[in-house]
Amino acid sequence: MLTGSGTVLADDPALTVRHVRTQRQPLRVIVDSNFSTPADAKVLNGPGKALIATANDDYEFTGEVDVEQNEVIYVPTASRTVDLVALMDHLSQREINDVLVEAGSTLCGALLKADLVDELLLYLAPKILGNDASGMFHLSGLSSLADCVDFDVIDIRQMGVDIRVRLRKRQ
Repeated sequence: MLTGSGTVLADDPALTVRHVRTQRQPLRVIVDSNFSTPADAKVLNGPGKALIATANDDYEFTGEVDVEQNEVIYVPTASRTVDLVALMDHLSQREINDVLVEAGSTLCGALLKADLVDELLLYLAPKILGNDASGMFHLSGLSSLADCVDFDVIDIRQMGVDIRVRLRKRQ
């Protein structure tokens, strides 16, 4: 499970398997350029392991973080953000082949821009929020249909009152 520090700070997600019996929990990965994830965040203190990917070379675990259960990797870009390609390479070296993302528009947009998205699973609720709501992807520079990221629709299902749309990146 991959998320960004903005989501951790705003929502404090656990990113664990719940409501189903399991002995395994997914590796929880936080993209945190400035190492701003608080020590008491649920994502760091649940069952299973958490990994913080940072671009801050002066990081330090503080508070009651379980250093046996959590780890940090330093993967900076020249602009002092997390190098998402290097992070995915690190995860592949750990034999992690599937990465589920539950994040905000900044990280989701950055993953699309870096061409690191194979498939999207979108859940649409029958609600309209308006102009002040957050978008799904922060992508600057896309001003025409020729600039868009193309996907093919693989599946559409109704789940309760919501709609689930599965998209695969067009080659």
